[in-house]
Formats: sequence, C-alpha cells, structure tokens
Amino acid sequence: MKKCIKSINIVFLIILVMFQAACAASPAISPASSPANIPPAGPTGSLPPPATQPVSAQPDKTPNPPPPAASNSIPPTAQLSLAIIDPLDESIVGISNVVISGKTAPEAVVSVNGEVVDVDASGKFAAPVTLDEGPNTFDIIATDLDGNEAAKQIVISYDPLS
Repeated sequence: MKKCIKSINIVFLIILVMFQAACAASPAISPASSPANIPPAGPTGSLPPPATQPVSAQPDKTPNPPPPAASNSIPPTAQLSLAIIDPLDESIVGISNVVISGKTAPEAVVSVNGEVVDVDASGKFAAPVTLDEGPNTFDIIATDLDGNEAAKQIVISYDPLS
C-alpha cells in the first residue's frame, strides 16, 4: 500500500510538472488575437499577405535592443539544491544495510532509485537501502513544485571483508 501511494505521488508530481510546462509554453489569448479580430479572407479564400517593414539601403549601425520579455513568461526561479551527506560517493562499506542521507529544499520530493523518500520540514531525508556485494549505483532526484530538478548519482561498494 505504501509503495502504491508513493507511486501515485510520483505520477501526480510528473503530471503537475508537465501541466506547468504546458501552461508556460502556451501563449495567452488576448482580445487582439480572438477570432472576431481576424481579417476576412480575400477573394481567393486566402488571408491578406503579412505586413512587411521597409528595407533600408544603408545598414543600421546602432545595436538592436533586446526584445521585450513576453508578458506571459514565468520568472526564473532559484536552482534547487541537493546535497548527499552520507555515505560519500565511491564509499566502500562492510555492511549490506546503509542509509543514504542528504538535504534539499523542504518542499521538494526526493526519490532514490525511483522510490519516494520522506523529506522533513528542514529538507533533510534518509533512505535505507540494501546493498549487493560489489558496486551499487543510486540515482537521487529532488523535484520542487516549480518543476526545478536536482540530481546526484553515487556509487556505494559493499565489501563484506572490509
């Protein structure tokens, strides 16, 4: 049941991120672009040709100013942080059960190899994992509600003789 809820949370987060991206990519509809303001078709059934700017014989030597920002653009957000505290990447351990711990933003969702991990109010998380003998690779991903993502990959080697 717990895995099912975690899977639902991941699916919901992915849908939310995709929805936000789609909303940011689609232009806002203004009264100027509504169907009532589209010019009628010409006698051949086609729209009139688009307006063109006159071409100057002399190249303009003044630099062009940057285009204005779109009114429906989303302001950039701070990058999401993700730090793995323990164990360090390329660690060699002598026990098969370890806890991967780290810190990110408090509102972020963290997964370790696809399994959602609880994040506390200060952004700390801990994921117990079982290691196979030899190197074990773990992908840790943090995602916030704005769709920002931070990812780390660590390798922990289990050597029962160490």
